[in-house]
Amino acid sequence: MNQKNYEYLQEQLLYSGFGESMDAALKKAIKTGESKFVLQFQRQDEREYVRAELHYSKSQQSDMYFFNGYKLELENRQSEQQVSQYFRVNGRDRYTLKEAYNLLHGRAVHKELTNKQAQRYSAWVQLDFKTVDLAGNRKFNQYHENYGFDLKAALEKLPIAELQYDESKSLLINSLERGNRHEVTFLLHDQERTVSIQANPKFKSLALYDGDQRLEFVSNPVPAKTSEKQQELEKTNDMETKANKHEKDVSLEKPKKSVRSKGIR
Repeated sequence: MNQKNYEYLQEQLLYSGFGESMDAALKKAIKTGESKFVLQFQRQDEREYVRAELHYSKSQQSDMYFFNGYKLELENRQSEQQVSQYFRVNGRDRYTLKEAYNLLHGRAVHKELTNKQAQRYSAWVQLDFKTVDLAGNRKFNQYHENYGFDLKAALEKLPIAELQYDESKSLLINSLERGNRHEVTFLLHDQERTVSIQANPKFKSLALYDGDQRLEFVSNPVPAKTSEKQQELEKTNDMETKANKHEKDVSLEKPKKSVRSKGIR
């Protein structure tokens, strides 16, 4: 067995958010010498099942194995409704388990990606739930920097207490960029109110939800698309509410050294 290759793949699992639970299965599969193999991952809570099939293949020129990608499936335990998507692993372009989880819940993720000319660029990515291909996968819609959505500017227009401090502001922005629906404190007329917000780059706005995760309003509405926007956000909200009232971020988050902050668990 190629020990360095194993350690590299082991590290890939860890920093992709799958932890260390599959290390033994990974080593065993590599030792078989098979040209391809699949690892199974499963986690569950009171709301849903989270399952993943991780696909590996062996180089035709050496004894090295490659992590090609994984199929993630979410199943609501009450309704038994399922949704799945295949996420490719292409060099530095990959989605962590938490990011993929958020994408399957209809939210957007901010990523550093590589174009065909091998140039790096930033974009918000969101799955298109209106169309599904023959393999059951959805298109990845991208909203580039020149599309016009400025997350920081959108946040500054809201009375968010966490924006007063650099550390909590940075944690909030990073959380939203990973696709989380993040809990914040609104300061209104000397009163505090807890709400949840999420980024909606397609409509260059933020969506706000109450304590029951019901959509309250959308910031900075685009007049020509207000009706369409509201309908799509409400549809996304309905899907998320069935699966989740208060999401637990820690179980799927990739390892990271950070200071705990309200809304990031």
